[in-house]
Amino acid sequence: MIFGKQYVYPHRQQFVLQEKVFSWSGDSFDIYDDQGRIRFKIKGKIVTLRQRKRLYDHKDQLVGQLLHKGLTLHRTVKFYSATKEVVAVAKKSAIFQLKSNADVHLKKRMGQTGGRDVKIRGSFFAQEFTFYDSHGNALGELHRKVFNFSNLFLGKDTYELVVFPNVDCAFMILVAVAMDEMFSDDRQRKR
Repeated sequence: MIFGKQYVYPHRQQFVLQEKVFSWSGDSFDIYDDQGRIRFKIKGKIVTLRQRKRLYDHKDQLVGQLLHKGLTLHRTVKFYSATKEVVAVAKKSAIFQLKSNADVHLKKRMGQTGGRDVKIRGSFFAQEFTFYDSHGNALGELHRKVFNFSNLFLGKDTYELVVFPNVDCAFMILVAVAMDEMFSDDRQRKR
């Protein structure tokens, strides 16, 4: 649990992350549950070098945020709580890689050698991701919808996120957005 027990459910949760078509930043998402209700929102900053994004719940309360760390060999994203405390860091698994793989280190393990808390394994075109804990248990899956109106005609991405039982959904949503950001340039080059 990263952002709170209110975001952890005993059953599998499904979300659709839809990039807003009319967003000044181009980095804002609405996140819908399987009933079509908006459960979360990602709000990106209009002009920022570090690509800050904030996650809000359906009551418009700040849950957490992510920030890209500039000038690093590995693409790096830091995750922050609503109180601006660093809770995790995500990095590409390698500088050069054929697949879209990344690792997330939670605060309790940062600075320790070995081990990672979330291992992310993605496809060659960065359209499919599976999230695992440090014991190899699946935490969730992310699928990029390729053939829909907003992707084909407006260039806006839509993702389906499945979060398995007893996993922090808010954290997994931020990880999903971080994966989109980390691998979007790679995906554009491979097309």
